[in-house]
Amino acid sequence: MIWVGVLLAIFALGQFIMAPVIGAFSDHYGRKKVLTGTLWSSFIFNAFSAVGIWTHSITILFISRLLAGAASGNLPIAQASIADMSTEASKGKKMSLVGVIGGISWIIGPPIGGKLADPNIISWFDYATPMWMTALSFMANALLLQWKFRETYVKDSKEKHGLKEELKNINRAFHIRKLRIPLLIQLTFITGWFFFLLFYPTLLVERFQYTSSEIGNLSAYLSIWFLLGSLAVTYWLSHKFKPQELMFLPMVISGIFVIVASTFHHWYYFLISFPFAAMGSSINWVSCMALISNLASQRDQGKIFGVQQSLQSVALFIAPLVSGFISAGHEVLPLLVGGILMLYASFWYYFSFWKRRAILMNE
Repeated sequence: MIWVGVLLAIFALGQFIMAPVIGAFSDHYGRKKVLTGTLWSSFIFNAFSAVGIWTHSITILFISRLLAGAASGNLPIAQASIADMSTEASKGKKMSLVGVIGGISWIIGPPIGGKLADPNIISWFDYATPMWMTALSFMANALLLQWKFRETYVKDSKEKHGLKEELKNINRAFHIRKLRIPLLIQLTFITGWFFFLLFYPTLLVERFQYTSSEIGNLSAYLSIWFLLGSLAVTYWLSHKFKPQELMFLPMVISGIFVIVASTFHHWYYFLISFPFAAMGSSINWVSCMALISNLASQRDQGKIFGVQQSLQSVALFIAPLVSGFISAGHEVLPLLVGGILMLYASFWYYFSFWKRRAILMNE
């Protein structure tokens, strides 16, 4: 279990290193060119991951997961492209589409992945098969992007660019006071969410003897509620509330129900808890994206979304490493710690919001 955590963490390390750089480069070279390059890179490195699994090579697997993580630090480009096409008033609604797509992906992906890894379904299926399918999906995405995507960003030709300048800009963006508070709060919340998301399958296996297919089905159930949370922002909440007004209560609800899921010894508590935990997390994530985008300048959208994903990668790096060790003490500890972190983030946000309201609302 510790090695699983290490493999998950090494992927996150690649994201952490490259996400801000990829986001910043998209502010200079354009969204389409950088995004296309990262998708082709993801195709290559995920294919090598499949080879690593197939050949039982830890070396190939570690290197390929690190590089695949680096290439996957491209979510800031998609977020920045949406910001390019949005006004401040419509940003919350449009950002929620990222959550909608993510929810659909999680509904489809885990069940298919569980089936592709099950040799009882087709004899030649194994743990490498989902990775081959992942690589092919990145190739399809790269081809579709090249065909359909139109550039959304017009760069400032007077602005100085280069790796050194971009790293300075990334550091400067993170140290903007009005951005630093929500970024760090989100880091805390997402770390708690990853504690839950990455290790509830372990709890299901050890406590209820779930199979990979059953875990895939339950992951799809969780993702349906994550999707519904994003749709709620799109069609209802974004019309009634500002992004900063949507963050506190969903964080509280999500943290409470993660703890509920971890502390009861009956599988149906997962079914009851998942809707509240997933919807709360989804609403908070979408709202935080819109808030951070509104607080950043238009020319820094790629940079700030890169910083945001880099911090999320820190969470994805910390959660599996720490969870892998503390789960040795008791299988429930990763989920319990995750729920506590999520509640802590919610109250940190509450007091920061009311005491520093002018900063967060950019008034």
